[in-house]
Amino acid sequence: MQEFHFGMNWSEYSCFVGDIFGDPLAIEALLAFFLESTFLGVWVFGWDRLSKGLHLLAIWLVAFASNLSALWILIANSFMQEPVGYVLRGGRAEMVDFLALVTNPNIFNQFPYTVLAGLATSAFFIMGISAYHMLRGSHPEIFRPSMRLGIITGLLATVLVIITGHISGLHMTQVQPMKIAAANAQWETASYAPLTWWPGLTSSRRKTAWCWPFPHWRAFWPIIPSAPR
Repeated sequence: MQEFHFGMNWSEYSCFVGDIFGDPLAIEALLAFFLESTFLGVWVFGWDRLSKGLHLLAIWLVAFASNLSALWILIANSFMQEPVGYVLRGGRAEMVDFLALVTNPNIFNQFPYTVLAGLATSAFFIMGISAYHMLRGSHPEIFRPSMRLGIITGLLATVLVIITGHISGLHMTQVQPMKIAAANAQWETASYAPLTWWPGLTSSRRKTAWCWPFPHWRAFWPIIPSAPR
């Protein structure tokens, strides 16, 4: 269905970069998605037919394939954000370096951030289910350890999501400064521009009705006696 989706809704885009964008999507479908769906079926229908070790291995392979699927999707997305390994020929983008495509610098920011965000979401989901059963007093020997695991994983993943998200934002500032400027409603070029958390835009061009800026820490350097100017 994805191929029809891209072809019908973004036909011009598909014609322009289809030779590049389609490769990681095809690899994701043929490798990661089929691995994921196959072992998910093994896990579901092999509940009473497999040993506990093989049953556990099946769901671990599903988790591995899910992250592998995310990697190839993000490789495709990274080309959209930071095009590499291509040439323009005949009005179309053609791949000339597959290695450059799969080692796009943007992937090293997006992939850890996406995996950690998934872990944080899963951890809070587990905590919610565990809290529900603990309040009911059902199976405390199961849901007390799962609550502990959720709290530890959720705390670590949340902190790391903040760090990797910040690193990703710094990278985007270098390669896509106009995107960051638009997201922060920054109309004028400035050094150490503030981070706008909640801009109120108007229909007028180059005008912001109100905003909640968080100044860059280097903006305070002039008022610190020992700081360089």
